[in-house]
Order: sequence, then structure tokens, then C-alpha cells
Amino acid sequence: MTAKGFWEYLCEKLNYRFFAGVPCKELKPLYDSMSTKFMHYIPAVKENVALGLVSGSFLAGHKAAVLMNFDRLYNTLDWIKSFNIRYHIPVLIIAYDSENDEKIRKALAAYKIPSRIAKNMITDLKYITNKIEKEEIPGVLILRKGVLDE
Repeated sequence: MTAKGFWEYLCEKLNYRFFAGVPCKELKPLYDSMSTKFMHYIPAVKENVALGLVSGSFLAGHKAAVLMNFDRLYNTLDWIKSFNIRYHIPVLIIAYDSENDEKIRKALAAYKIPSRIAKNMITDLKYITNKIEKEEIPGVLILRKGVLDE
């Protein structure tokens, strides 16, 4: 799937409209294909700031997602547990994993945060968004090199 197709599906079919994140060079194809026609993006200086922005957007009635590097996710887990999980705020976390970091995946499992490694983008997006919306918890879509065409 192309990065543009990713946004069109996530925004148009799944109705996600608000995004925030700390710029990550591996996610450049996604940043380059963003369109203000169907989405709003705010860059953040820290991952917990981005989570706060999208959590607030959810509370205002919008489906929202964070973009970040997977290795930075570890720094946000306590915040996710104490706020998003506690108050049932489902946000999608789109994270690029260049190192196949098992430590973070184990921590996600310990916190009972669902994650899915993207292989078939539409199937995996449907799975993770349905899970987080049904269970009212955050979830992580893990992207790796080659999953998105430029």
C-alpha cells in the first residue's frame, strides 16, 4: 500500500482525522503524503505531548492517532497506563520499529496494550482500530521497512 493510500483508508474509511507526533525520519513517506483535505496534524516536541493532543481530540469527539518511533514508545507507557487506559481513551499509535524491539513488545503485553505488526495494511488497520474502539484502550500499529510504498 502507498503512504497516500494508507491515509485515505485511515481517514476516509475509518474516520480518523486528528494526528500528532514527534517527527521520525522513517515515517517520512507518511509525512510527505499528508493532506489537509481530510486530516489535521500537529507536530510535537515529545511523545507524551503528542499523546496528550490526540487524547484531547478523542475527548472532543474525534478519532485520533499518534505517530512516533517505536523505541520512543517505552518512554510513554506509564503515561498511557495512568491516563489513556485508566480513563478508557482509545488512541491509535502508529510506530515505526527499525530494530524489532522485543523489550517494548513485552512491555506492551505487560500493560495489556494491543499491538499489531503491519503486513496486510487494510486487515491490520481494521484489526487494531476495531480492538481499541471496542475495548476503549490505546493500541499500536507497528510499521517496518517496506510495508509502505513511497
